[in-house]
Amino acid sequence: MTTPDNHPADSVTRGQLRFLLHLSETQKLSRTAEVLGLSLSAASRTLEKLRAAFDDPLFTPHARGLKPTEALRRILPELRRTLEQTDRLFAPPKFDPKAARGRFRIASRGLITSSLLAYLLTRTAEEAPHLVIEHHHRTGSVWEDLESGRIDLAVVTDRSIPPAFHTTPLFDIQLGILLRNEHPLRLKTGGCAPELADFLSYRRLAMSVSSDFRYASWDRQLAGENPELLEPVAATSSSSIDLAAALSVSDFLMITPKRGAEAIAPYYGLAWMPLPRELQAPVRQHGCLAWTEMHHRDPLHVWVRRLIRGWARSGMSGTSDASGSPSAS
Repeated sequence: MTTPDNHPADSVTRGQLRFLLHLSETQKLSRTAEVLGLSLSAASRTLEKLRAAFDDPLFTPHARGLKPTEALRRILPELRRTLEQTDRLFAPPKFDPKAARGRFRIASRGLITSSLLAYLLTRTAEEAPHLVIEHHHRTGSVWEDLESGRIDLAVVTDRSIPPAFHTTPLFDIQLGILLRNEHPLRLKTGGCAPELADFLSYRRLAMSVSSDFRYASWDRQLAGENPELLEPVAATSSSSIDLAAALSVSDFLMITPKRGAEAIAPYYGLAWMPLPRELQAPVRQHGCLAWTEMHHRDPLHVWVRRLIRGWARSGMSGTSDASGSPSAS
Protein backbone atom coordinates (compact mmCIF):
# COMPACT_ATOMS: atom_id res chain seq x y z
CA MET A 1 0.00 0.00 0.00
CA THR A 2 1.28 3.46 -0.93
CA THR A 3 1.08 6.13 1.76
CA PRO A 4 2.41 9.70 1.91
CA ASP A 5 5.35 8.32 3.87
CA ASN A 6 6.46 5.71 1.31
CA HIS A 7 5.51 7.07 -2.10
CA PRO A 8 7.57 5.50 -4.94
CA ALA A 9 8.55 8.99 -6.09
CA ASP A 10 10.59 9.46 -2.90
CA SER A 11 13.31 7.13 -4.17
CA VAL A 12 13.59 8.54 -7.71
CA THR A 13 17.12 9.73 -8.42
CA ARG A 14 18.46 12.36 -10.77
CA GLY A 15 20.03 9.57 -12.82
CA GLN A 16 16.65 7.90 -13.24
CA LEU A 17 15.06 11.17 -14.37
CA ARG A 18 17.88 11.58 -16.90
CA PHE A 19 17.19 8.01 -18.03
CA LEU A 20 13.53 8.92 -18.58
CA LEU A 21 14.40 11.99 -20.64
CA HIS A 22 16.87 10.04 -22.76
CA LEU A 23 14.37 7.23 -23.35
CA SER A 24 11.74 9.76 -24.44
CA GLU A 25 14.21 10.94 -27.10
CA THR A 26 15.46 7.57 -28.37
CA GLN A 27 12.19 5.66 -27.79
CA LYS A 28 14.33 2.52 -27.75
CA LEU A 29 15.10 0.84 -24.44
CA SER A 30 18.15 -1.00 -25.80
CA ARG A 31 19.67 2.21 -27.20
CA THR A 32 19.20 4.16 -23.95
CA ALA A 33 20.64 1.25 -21.96
CA GLU A 34 23.70 1.16 -24.23
CA VAL A 35 24.36 4.91 -24.08
CA LEU A 36 23.92 5.10 -20.29
CA GLY A 37 25.98 1.98 -19.62
CA LEU A 38 23.12 -0.15 -18.28
CA SER A 39 22.24 -3.75 -18.90
CA LEU A 40 18.89 -4.27 -20.60
CA SER A 41 17.49 -5.83 -17.42
CA ALA A 42 18.66 -2.85 -15.31
CA ALA A 43 17.06 -0.47 -17.81
CA SER A 44 13.79 -2.43 -17.60
CA ARG A 45 13.83 -2.24 -13.79
CA THR A 46 14.47 1.51 -13.93
CA LEU A 47 11.51 1.98 -16.25
CA GLU A 48 9.26 -0.01 -13.90
CA LYS A 49 10.32 2.18 -10.94
CA LEU A 50 9.54 5.31 -12.93
CA ARG A 51 6.14 3.97 -13.96
CA ALA A 52 5.31 3.37 -10.31
CA ALA A 53 6.57 6.81 -9.29
CA PHE A 54 4.51 8.63 -11.94
CA ASP A 55 1.59 6.20 -11.71
CA ASP A 56 1.54 6.01 -15.50
CA PRO A 57 2.84 3.56 -18.14
CA LEU A 58 4.94 6.45 -19.59
CA PHE A 59 5.47 4.48 -22.83
CA THR A 60 3.38 2.14 -24.94
CA PRO A 61 4.76 -0.43 -27.38
CA HIS A 62 5.17 0.88 -30.91
CA ALA A 63 6.27 -0.64 -34.20
CA ARG A 64 9.63 1.16 -33.98
CA GLY A 65 10.10 1.01 -30.22
CA LEU A 66 8.32 2.86 -27.43
CA LYS A 67 5.85 5.71 -27.79
CA PRO A 68 5.55 8.29 -24.95
CA THR A 69 2.13 8.44 -23.35
CA GLU A 70 0.13 11.65 -23.25
CA ALA A 71 0.99 12.05 -19.55
CA LEU A 72 4.73 11.81 -20.28
CA ARG A 73 4.50 14.32 -23.13
CA ARG A 74 2.83 16.79 -20.74
CA ILE A 75 5.57 16.55 -18.11
CA LEU A 76 8.59 16.53 -20.47
CA PRO A 77 9.07 20.35 -20.41
CA GLU A 78 9.04 20.32 -16.61
CA LEU A 79 11.36 17.30 -16.57
CA ARG A 80 13.91 19.17 -18.68
CA ARG A 81 13.70 22.24 -16.43
CA THR A 82 14.09 20.08 -13.31
CA LEU A 83 17.24 18.42 -14.66
CA GLU A 84 18.71 21.78 -15.69
CA GLN A 85 18.03 23.15 -12.20
CA THR A 86 19.61 20.16 -10.45
CA ASP A 87 22.64 20.40 -12.76
CA ARG A 88 23.09 24.01 -11.66
CA LEU A 89 22.51 23.06 -8.02
CA PHE A 90 25.23 20.40 -8.01
CA ALA A 91 27.68 22.20 -10.31
CA PRO A 92 30.99 23.10 -8.62
CA PRO A 93 31.34 26.79 -7.79
CA LYS A 94 32.84 28.86 -10.58
CA PHE A 95 36.45 29.60 -9.75
CA ASP A 96 37.71 33.17 -10.08
CA PRO A 97 41.54 33.31 -9.84
CA LYS A 98 41.42 37.03 -9.00
CA ALA A 99 39.62 36.16 -5.77
CA ALA A 100 42.22 33.56 -4.73
CA ARG A 101 44.08 34.32 -1.49
CA GLY A 102 46.80 32.66 0.54
CA ARG A 103 49.82 30.59 -0.43
CA PHE A 104 50.24 27.77 -2.91
CA ARG A 105 53.31 25.61 -2.22
CA ILE A 106 55.13 23.86 -5.05
CA ALA A 107 58.20 21.62 -4.82
CA SER A 108 60.58 20.99 -7.71
CA ARG A 109 64.26 20.43 -8.29
CA GLY A 110 66.77 20.87 -11.05
CA LEU A 111 67.22 23.08 -14.07
CA ILE A 112 63.53 23.16 -15.01
CA THR A 113 62.69 25.16 -11.87
CA SER A 114 63.70 28.58 -13.20
CA SER A 115 61.67 28.11 -16.39
CA LEU A 116 58.65 26.80 -14.47
CA LEU A 117 58.68 29.69 -12.01
CA ALA A 118 59.19 32.30 -14.73
CA TYR A 119 56.08 31.04 -16.54
CA LEU A 120 53.98 30.43 -13.44
CA LEU A 121 54.76 33.70 -11.65
CA THR A 122 54.06 35.74 -14.77
CA ARG A 123 50.65 34.10 -15.15
CA THR A 124 49.65 34.24 -11.49
CA ALA A 125 50.75 37.87 -11.12
CA GLU A 126 48.33 38.78 -13.89
CA GLU A 127 45.48 36.35 -13.25
CA ALA A 128 45.66 35.75 -9.47
CA PRO A 129 47.34 38.88 -8.07
CA HIS A 130 46.59 38.04 -4.41
CA LEU A 131 47.99 34.50 -4.57
CA VAL A 132 51.50 33.89 -3.22
CA ILE A 133 53.50 31.08 -4.85
CA GLU A 134 55.82 29.47 -2.31
CA HIS A 135 58.54 27.35 -3.93
CA HIS A 136 60.36 24.56 -2.09
CA HIS A 137 63.33 22.56 -3.31
CA ARG A 138 62.12 18.97 -3.54
CA THR A 139 63.71 16.60 -1.02
CA GLY A 140 63.60 12.89 -0.30
CA SER A 141 60.59 13.48 1.96
CA VAL A 142 58.43 14.78 -0.91
CA TRP A 143 55.70 12.15 -0.41
CA GLU A 144 55.44 12.87 3.31
CA ASP A 145 55.42 16.60 2.53
CA LEU A 146 52.49 16.14 0.13
CA GLU A 147 50.53 13.93 2.52
CA SER A 148 51.05 16.28 5.48
CA GLY A 149 50.07 19.36 3.47
CA ARG A 150 53.49 21.02 3.79
CA ILE A 151 53.43 21.28 0.01
CA ASP A 152 50.46 21.27 -2.36
CA LEU A 153 52.03 20.04 -5.59
CA ALA A 154 55.34 18.49 -6.64
CA VAL A 155 57.20 18.11 -9.91
CA VAL A 156 58.82 14.66 -9.80
CA THR A 157 60.08 11.92 -12.09
CA ASP A 158 57.77 8.98 -12.69
CA ARG A 159 60.35 6.38 -11.65
CA SER A 160 58.72 5.33 -8.35
CA ILE A 161 55.57 7.29 -7.52
CA PRO A 162 53.49 5.68 -4.73
CA PRO A 163 50.10 4.51 -6.06
CA ALA A 164 48.13 6.70 -3.63
CA PHE A 165 49.06 9.89 -5.51
CA HIS A 166 47.45 11.47 -8.55
CA THR A 167 49.87 12.26 -11.38
CA THR A 168 49.93 13.75 -14.85
CA PRO A 169 52.92 13.64 -17.25
CA LEU A 170 54.58 16.92 -18.24
CA PHE A 171 57.65 16.22 -20.41
CA ASP A 172 60.11 13.54 -21.51
CA ILE A 173 63.46 13.28 -19.73
CA GLN A 174 66.08 13.05 -22.47
CA LEU A 175 69.61 13.06 -21.08
CA GLY A 176 72.48 14.81 -22.82
CA ILE A 177 75.55 16.96 -22.22
CA LEU A 178 75.55 20.55 -20.97
CA LEU A 179 78.75 22.47 -21.69
CA ARG A 180 79.97 25.94 -22.64
CA ASN A 181 79.38 27.18 -26.17
CA GLU A 182 83.07 27.29 -27.05
CA HIS A 183 83.92 23.96 -25.44
CA PRO A 184 86.47 21.99 -27.52
CA LEU A 185 84.19 18.92 -27.55
CA ARG A 186 81.31 20.92 -29.02
CA LEU A 187 83.50 22.59 -31.62
CA LYS A 188 84.97 19.23 -32.62
CA THR A 189 81.59 17.52 -33.10
CA GLY A 190 79.58 20.46 -34.41
CA GLY A 191 77.08 19.86 -31.61
CA CYS A 192 76.48 16.22 -32.61
CA ALA A 193 76.98 13.13 -30.45
CA PRO A 194 80.68 12.77 -29.54
CA GLU A 195 82.74 9.60 -29.50
CA LEU A 196 82.66 7.86 -26.13
CA ALA A 197 86.43 8.17 -25.66
CA ASP A 198 86.30 11.92 -26.32
CA PHE A 199 83.42 12.30 -23.87
CA LEU A 200 85.26 10.38 -21.15
CA SER A 201 88.40 12.47 -21.60
CA TYR A 202 86.70 15.43 -19.86
CA ARG A 203 85.84 15.62 -16.17
CA ARG A 204 82.22 16.19 -15.21
CA LEU A 205 80.09 17.98 -12.66
CA ALA A 206 77.07 16.03 -11.44
CA MET A 207 73.62 17.11 -10.26
CA SER A 208 72.32 15.33 -7.15
CA VAL A 209 68.73 14.44 -8.00
CA SER A 210 67.73 11.75 -5.48
CA SER A 211 68.40 10.70 -1.90
CA ASP A 212 68.42 7.09 -3.13
CA PHE A 213 72.10 6.26 -3.74
CA ARG A 214 71.26 4.17 -6.82
CA TYR A 215 69.72 7.21 -8.49
CA ALA A 216 71.74 9.91 -6.72
CA SER A 217 72.76 11.68 -9.94
CA TRP A 218 71.97 11.46 -13.63
CA ASP A 219 75.52 10.12 -14.03
CA ARG A 220 74.86 7.23 -11.66
CA GLN A 221 71.52 6.45 -13.29
CA LEU A 222 73.25 6.35 -16.65
CA ALA A 223 76.41 4.51 -15.61
CA GLY A 224 75.21 2.21 -12.84
CA GLU A 225 78.33 0.95 -11.10
CA ASN A 226 80.59 1.20 -14.17
CA PRO A 227 83.75 2.81 -12.71
CA GLU A 228 84.93 3.96 -16.13
CA LEU A 229 81.82 6.12 -16.51
CA LEU A 230 81.73 7.34 -12.90
CA GLU A 231 85.42 8.15 -12.44
CA PRO A 232 85.38 11.47 -14.38
CA VAL A 233 82.91 13.06 -11.91
CA ALA A 234 84.83 15.84 -10.17
CA ALA A 235 82.09 17.40 -8.03
CA THR A 236 78.41 17.06 -7.18
CA SER A 237 75.82 19.57 -6.01
CA SER A 238 72.13 19.47 -5.16
CA SER A 239 71.75 22.84 -6.90
CA SER A 240 72.31 22.49 -10.62
CA ILE A 241 72.17 26.27 -11.09
CA ASP A 242 75.22 26.59 -8.83
CA LEU A 243 77.14 24.38 -11.26
CA ALA A 244 76.13 26.37 -14.35
CA ALA A 245 78.59 29.18 -13.65
CA ALA A 246 81.43 26.66 -13.28
CA LEU A 247 80.52 25.11 -16.63
CA SER A 248 80.61 28.51 -18.32
CA VAL A 249 84.26 29.17 -17.37
CA SER A 250 85.75 25.67 -17.63
CA ASP A 251 85.91 22.53 -19.74
CA PHE A 252 83.76 20.52 -17.34
CA LEU A 253 80.74 18.68 -18.75
CA MET A 254 77.45 17.92 -17.01
CA ILE A 255 74.88 15.23 -17.83
CA THR A 256 71.44 16.81 -17.65
CA PRO A 257 67.96 16.53 -19.17
CA LYS A 258 67.42 18.55 -22.32
CA ARG A 259 64.31 20.32 -21.03
CA GLY A 260 66.03 22.06 -18.14
CA ALA A 261 69.32 22.60 -19.96
CA GLU A 262 67.71 24.58 -22.75
CA ALA A 263 65.98 26.79 -20.18
CA ILE A 264 69.21 28.09 -18.64
CA ALA A 265 71.70 27.71 -21.51
CA PRO A 266 71.25 31.21 -23.01
CA TYR A 267 71.86 32.91 -19.65
CA TYR A 268 75.21 31.21 -19.00
CA GLY A 269 76.65 30.86 -22.50
CA LEU A 270 75.99 27.11 -22.47
CA ALA A 271 74.68 24.57 -24.97
CA TRP A 272 73.16 21.08 -24.83
CA MET A 273 74.26 18.23 -27.11
CA PRO A 274 73.49 14.49 -27.34
CA LEU A 275 75.34 11.82 -25.41
CA PRO A 276 77.69 9.39 -27.15
CA ARG A 277 75.67 6.82 -29.08
CA GLU A 278 76.77 4.05 -26.70
CA LEU A 279 75.05 5.87 -23.84
CA GLN A 280 71.89 6.94 -25.63
CA ALA A 281 68.71 5.11 -24.71
CA PRO A 282 64.98 5.47 -25.36
CA VAL A 283 63.17 7.85 -23.03
CA ARG A 284 62.26 5.87 -19.91
CA GLN A 285 61.45 8.66 -17.49
CA HIS A 286 59.15 11.64 -17.57
CA GLY A 287 58.68 14.74 -15.50
CA CYS A 288 55.29 14.59 -13.79
CA LEU A 289 53.05 16.53 -11.45
CA ALA A 290 52.01 14.71 -8.28
CA TRP A 291 49.32 15.60 -5.73
CA THR A 292 47.03 14.00 -3.17
CA GLU A 293 43.39 12.98 -3.34
CA MET A 294 42.64 15.70 -0.78
CA HIS A 295 43.47 18.38 -3.36
CA HIS A 296 42.28 16.56 -6.46
CA ARG A 297 39.06 18.55 -6.94
CA ASP A 298 40.06 21.78 -5.21
CA PRO A 299 39.31 24.59 -7.74
CA LEU A 300 42.52 26.52 -7.03
CA HIS A 301 44.58 23.35 -7.27
CA VAL A 302 42.93 22.38 -10.57
CA TRP A 303 43.64 25.87 -11.92
CA VAL A 304 47.34 25.83 -10.95
CA ARG A 305 47.77 22.34 -12.43
CA ARG A 306 46.26 23.62 -15.66
CA LEU A 307 48.78 26.49 -15.72
CA ILE A 308 51.70 24.11 -15.21
CA ARG A 309 50.48 21.82 -17.98
CA GLY A 310 50.38 24.93 -20.17
CA TRP A 311 54.02 25.61 -19.29
CA ALA A 312 54.94 22.03 -20.19
CA ARG A 313 53.20 22.31 -23.57
CA SER A 314 54.81 25.65 -24.32
CA GLY A 315 58.28 24.11 -24.58
CA MET A 316 61.41 26.16 -24.71
CA SER A 317 62.18 28.94 -27.15
CA GLY A 318 65.09 27.69 -29.19
CA THR A 319 68.22 29.76 -29.60
CA SER A 320 71.35 29.04 -31.55
CA ASP A 321 73.28 28.68 -28.29
CA ALA A 322 70.92 26.06 -26.90
CA SER A 323 70.10 24.15 -30.04
CA GLY A 324 73.30 22.19 -30.43
CA SER A 325 74.89 24.12 -33.31
CA PRO A 326 78.21 25.71 -32.30
CA SER A 327 78.74 29.45 -32.37
CA ALA A 328 80.75 30.93 -35.19
CA SER A 329 84.34 31.53 -34.17
